[in-house]
Amino acid sequence: MHATLRGHVVERQDVGSYVYLRIVDEHGAPRWVVTLHLRLTTSDDVVATVLARADRFSSPRLHRTFSPLY
Repeated sequence: MHATLRGHVVERQDVGSYVYLRIVDEHGAPRWVVTLHLRLTTSDDVVATVLARADRFSSPRLHRTFSPLY
């Protein structure tokens, strides 16, 4: 899967060298994206190149499930 998501960061969860970002895309839909640690805030706009998608991912460190996760 190769796609591009554009949106506004509304939440972030830092876990070690990764950061989970909840973005609201250009259609108003919330999406969870995981990437390497970035210096973004909850007021930034982002463009993410999606290389893979997990229908359901559970993070043991966060005790949280992301569905789906890009």
